[in-house]
Amino acid sequence: MQSAYLRLLRPGQWVKNVFCLAGVVFGNRLGQPESILTAVLTAAVFCLVSSAIYAFNDIFDRKRDLL
Repeated sequence: MQSAYLRLLRPGQWVKNVFCLAGVVFGNRLGQPESILTAVLTAAVFCLVSSAIYAFNDIFDRKRDLL
């Protein structure tokens, strides 16, 4: 059952959220811990939000998906 929940969250899609860290890298802020923390928290929030959207979409589309 746990693996079904994990699949529902689509962790494979989280890789795209690494782009939230690009501003730290290309903005020359790698030496600023607060910038790194902000970027990592932003990426984490994007992962949570995108997973929630995938889950809601699956719930609302379940009848259509059965066809």
